[in-house]
Amino acid sequence: MLMVPRSPVGVGGAGKIVTNLAIGGTPSVVVWGTTQVSGAGVDTLSAAFTDLITAANCAFDVGYIELWIAASVTPAGVDSSCLLNLYTGAAAAEVALITGLSVGWVELPRAGNTCYGIPCFIPQGTRISMKTQAITASLSLEIMATLYPADQGRAGASQRGPTIFEVVGSSLTGSRGTSHTPGNTGSFSTAANIGSPTSFDAKYIRLMASGQGTKSDITMTALAYIVELSKSGGPVYGSWWVGNTTTENQIFVPAGMIPCNIPSGTQLQVRAKCSGTAEAQDYSVLLAG
Repeated sequence: MLMVPRSPVGVGGAGKIVTNLAIGGTPSVVVWGTTQVSGAGVDTLSAAFTDLITAANCAFDVGYIELWIAASVTPAGVDSSCLLNLYTGAAAAEVALITGLSVGWVELPRAGNTCYGIPCFIPQGTRISMKTQAITASLSLEIMATLYPADQGRAGASQRGPTIFEVVGSSLTGSRGTSHTPGNTGSFSTAANIGSPTSFDAKYIRLMASGQGTKSDITMTALAYIVELSKSGGPVYGSWWVGNTTTENQIFVPAGMIPCNIPSGTQLQVRAKCSGTAEAQDYSVLLAG
C-alpha cells in the first residue's frame, strides 16, 4: 500500500495532504485505498485492527479527515448494513476515536460512493486504524482516507479541531441505525426520536443513513429523500439530500459535517420526505465536539 504525501494546495505553509489511495501502477475499479473486512460472524467486529494511515505517514497535525467508502466485491443480494470504528494509537494501545460510522450499501469504486468529511484534531505521528462489523459476515469494503493539515484551510479544519465524537441511533445488533419511514411524495413524516440524548456539547453534526426496508443490496428502488435533524420541539440543525440507486448505493449531500451548537442532553429527532412511495431507512447521527 502506497502512502503518499502530496503537494501543492494549502495555506500557512502546509501545502500537502496524506492519502492511502494507491496511485502507483494501473488504476483499479476494485482496489481503492485499504481493504477492510468485517468479523467472521454476524454483527461481529473484525478480529484484528487494519492500518488506515501508519504513524510514519501521519506527517502533520491533522485538522480534517475525508473518508470514501466503496465495496470490494460486486453486491450479492444481501443486507450490507455495516458499521466502521476508527482508532488512534500504536498497536496494542488503540483508543476508539469514532465508533459506529454507517458505511454499508455502497458500490464498487466509482463516482458517487459514500463520503464523510470530518473535522478533527489528530497529532502528527499518530497511527489511525479501523475495524468493522456487518449484518453479513466477512463483508469486504474499500476505505480511502485523505488527511488535511490543521492549518490548510479545509472547510471545518482548525488548529484544534474536535477530539470527541459520538454516534447516536446506531445499534450493534443489526449493525444499522434506527428505522424510520419518510413521508410519501414530498410530505414530511412525523418527527421521531433518534438515539439517546447527546452526551456532550456538539459543534458539528452529520446524518447517516443505510438500507431500504427489507430489500437487499441489489433490489433497492431509485428514490430521493430530504432528511432533517432537529431538537425535540426545537430548531432544525441540518438537512440532507439522500439518494438511492437501483442497486446498493446511497449518496449524501452535504458530505461534510454541518457546524452547529447542540447542548449536552439534547434529544435529537428525525423526519424525512421522499420523491415517491417511501421505503423505511435506518438513520443515525455523527456528532463532534
